[in-house]
Amino acid sequence: LALRRQASQDPLTGLLNRRGFMERCVTAPKQGALVVLDLDDFKQVNDNLGHRAGDELLVALSQRLRHCCCEEVRLGRLGGDEFVLLLPWPSEDPRTSHLARQCIDAIATPFELPNGEAAVGLSMGIAAIRPQDDFSTALARADQAMYRVKRSGKRGFHIAQPSGQTLLDQDQVSERGLYHRTGI
Repeated sequence: LALRRQASQDPLTGLLNRRGFMERCVTAPKQGALVVLDLDDFKQVNDNLGHRAGDELLVALSQRLRHCCCEEVRLGRLGGDEFVLLLPWPSEDPRTSHLARQCIDAIATPFELPNGEAAVGLSMGIAAIRPQDDFSTALARADQAMYRVKRSGKRGFHIAQPSGQTLLDQDQVSERGLYHRTGI
């Protein structure tokens, strides 16, 4: 039991790792939404403050994310500076946008680390889990939505359309869920 838990848990943050998260998703109902979260400017923290500071930031980040998530939301670390959430409600549900904004705002406050202060942002991609999806398919769509945010200025989230389409014109973007935190 201890070995199994160890194999599915991230040793740094204590969150589910990729393997553990995937195992949980297989047993989860085929509904809800998958959210991929990636830190913006994390490489600068490692380069300027060192990898130990980067690790400390990841631990503090995971604690802030835990505070944003309710009990029904599963949180995991895919690796590096990439995290994932499994939501039990649809991507179009207002709780999804609310949670995404909460996470972005929680990360906006700089992290106090022993070697200095670190300011990072969060880019998030959200995709509905469709009945025909396996974990990899839903993850790829959420990842694609997250990279759309990265390309359009970072520090925000995008909700992929149920069809998987993420290429929206600028007028549709604000209506469909591309949110950027301002004032950073």
